[in-house]
Amino acid sequence: MRNPQSPLKVAMLVVDANDVRGSSMKSDTKPSPNVHPAIEALFQGFEGLEGIEVDVLFGSLTPPSLIRAAHGAVRYHSIPYRRPFGALSGGGFLGRFLSLRNYVRSHSFDLVHAQGSERESALTAVFSGSPSVITLHGLMGEVVQMRGNRMLWHYWVAALLERLAMRRADGLVAISPYALRVILGQSSKARFIPNAVRREFYLEPRQKRQDMPTVLFVGNLTPVKRPDWFIRAVDALWKEGLSFKARMLCMGNPKHPYFIEMVAMADRLPASRKIDLRFNVANVIAELDQADILFAPSTWESMGIAVCEAMAKGLCVVGSRIEANIPLLGQGCGVMFSTDNFKEAVDALRSVILDPDLTRRISEKSRERVQSYAPDVVAGETVDFYRQVLRTRSPAENGPK
Repeated sequence: MRNPQSPLKVAMLVVDANDVRGSSMKSDTKPSPNVHPAIEALFQGFEGLEGIEVDVLFGSLTPPSLIRAAHGAVRYHSIPYRRPFGALSGGGFLGRFLSLRNYVRSHSFDLVHAQGSERESALTAVFSGSPSVITLHGLMGEVVQMRGNRMLWHYWVAALLERLAMRRADGLVAISPYALRVILGQSSKARFIPNAVRREFYLEPRQKRQDMPTVLFVGNLTPVKRPDWFIRAVDALWKEGLSFKARMLCMGNPKHPYFIEMVAMADRLPASRKIDLRFNVANVIAELDQADILFAPSTWESMGIAVCEAMAKGLCVVGSRIEANIPLLGQGCGVMFSTDNFKEAVDALRSVILDPDLTRRISEKSRERVQSYAPDVVAGETVDFYRQVLRTRSPAENGPK
């Protein structure tokens, strides 16, 4: 049984994108672990907390000189691994799982928190022998049901492993009210804690914007994100004679046929001007500072971090009326349109381009809405959930499994 006077010792399991073959996030300049912006924001929140020690663990072959430096309550540990069956080891999945599990079992952690269920982190947590929490970012059980994914075997495997991990976990973090509804259909151990937005999105001053508004698309060039709706909407409004700039911050696999098709469409379709295409932009904050409106036509999100970051920077968001967006953009904090009505999407975008006062009012309200997504707030809620999980387990259960 842990001493309540001692710091809470947490192992945070993440996947280093720099170690994942073919990852679109892989970078030669970002230190390891290279993680999703929401996880990075959570690190920021933990750094300033007292009464907790967070060891961020990731299976990686990264040299020590390329690993993030410790800061505050957070330390980073690259755990080396081997591929036990060479090319048959699932891109290092099995090797990372075994090395991480052995490391956790050989140390005294009060709780293990896995970020995501798609790779080895969740299974490592639930088979570590310590109380475990999983943040479900992707909801693979939902992703596998989407059109175009049902025939892809790796999604089915990911969904199966996610279901196994959820059953064994002591606590599950849902990153949106929509995700909470989905998870509660399978487990009663869930709590809604939103993804955090990095501190710099709140603190850095915005540069003065030009008279002509800039409309932005941010995301992977995939059918779910629907970049074609952005391109077609821009084309339609330019043909009407509206004055605005259009920019796309694109991510994804540049060799994928859909990616190639969307880039060609953006170059080909607009009537009189060109969409400014930018790929794998490192300084997203600078791009948001130069923009006024985010157009987000996704058909599905568990929680749109790009939407939250844009709201924190005071952009007016025009987004699809999907379940994850309604709590964010409702009550005047954005403009929404039906996911199956392109004309309604164009009308919504037109309305904010033509009405700067409406755009300003929405921007002010949206910035207020996401104050509760700041790193310190989310980290505090997460630690509170840790303590709740540990309280609900019996003393015997809180020992090694």
